Amino acid sequence: MLASSSGRLCLRYARSRTTTTTTSSATRRLATSNDARTRETPAKDESVRFGFSAGGLLFPFYVGVCRGLEQAGYLSARTKLAGASAGSLIAACVNSGLSMDTVSSLCEELMEDCRKNGSRGRLGIVLEKFLQEALPDDAHERCRGRTFVAVSSVEGRGALGSLGLGTPQGQLISEFSSRDDLVSALMTSCHIPLYMDGRMTSTFRGSMHLDGGVTNFIPLPPDDGTPGVRVSCFAAKQMGLVYDIGIAPDVFEEWPHGLPQMVQWAFNPAEHHFQKMLVDRGECDALSWAAKFEAEASLSA
Repeated sequence: MLASSSGRLCLRYARSRTTTTTTSSATRRLATSNDARTRETPAKDESVRFGFSAGGLLFPFYVGVCRGLEQAGYLSARTKLAGASAGSLIAACVNSGLSMDTVSSLCEELMEDCRKNGSRGRLGIVLEKFLQEALPDDAHERCRGRTFVAVSSVEGRGALGSLGLGTPQGQLISEFSSRDDLVSALMTSCHIPLYMDGRMTSTFRGSMHLDGGVTNFIPLPPDDGTPGVRVSCFAAKQMGLVYDIGIAPDVFEEWPHGLPQMVQWAFNPAEHHFQKMLVDRGECDALSWAAKFEAEASLSA
């Protein structure tokens, strides 16, 4: 049922975009003819910043979202992206120039490994293998200044003193000295205490850290004057009023799965058919967002 609903969304996007493109083109021609001082607008794939939430093994939703945003022209290796935990992984994959087909294939290998052998206490090993296989040698250079990885430092004293840890302090990392430094940042952003490898913390650049989602669940790249859009693999209504979310499974269509079930799938991968549905749903939700965004831009032009 959900797959067919996603199909309707894609058809809705196609119809909406035909109308919006015609209107937007006419608006641009009119503006250009009437105002010689019209400023050059940024390229489409640099006109919006995207931030991806933490989400564990719900990562396939992001593969679909990125496919949809690429189709709509809003996403490329040049786009500024931020992410926490699983969100940081998709940001680095996109900015490294990986195709979503490649990412999807490697992701399915990771999921199948976790289905067969479990994820608790060993997800860190499986994830690092994924990153080592996926990221090109110059990934750190491609991601520099474009990929913003959320991490949570717990050095010093503070609220977690009973655990020997300081109050979590959020940071966004976008400068990477090497490929290994980038991989280390991504692994740190994904470090769910105890679950990843049995350890409470991860060491990043000589300091103790926790999962980036602890301090910034859906980060955005620093404001540069372009719109920032948050993307969540959990339903927007499940996030309460904390974040203004632009793309999520329930933004454009009903989503029947509650938060407890989604959290369970975030830690332990769902069956293959559901993972495929997540990809399809993400793609069509992204296309629906693009249609809505372009329609609103046309009306405000």
